[in-house]
Amino acid sequence: MKKIILVAYDLNPNIGSECRAAYIWLKMLTRHFNVHAFVCAVHQKDIVKEPLDNVTFTFIEVPLWLRSFAGRTGAYHL
Repeated sequence: MKKIILVAYDLNPNIGSECRAAYIWLKMLTRHFNVHAFVCAVHQKDIVKEPLDNVTFTFIEVPLWLRSFAGRTGAYHL
């Protein structure tokens, strides 16, 4: 099986909109690839509750100053 990297800042199976869309993409990719996913550690609890085959997660701690900056600019919503 081929390998692929997925980088998704907001990925959560329990939250709608962009978070859920990223999770659905991940589920579709795991059908055909071994996926290494880099995701924000904020959602780690919810992600590990929903185990998936063919995926390895790396949880990235995003610094508070960056989350704060991104929130003010509307780039990301946490």
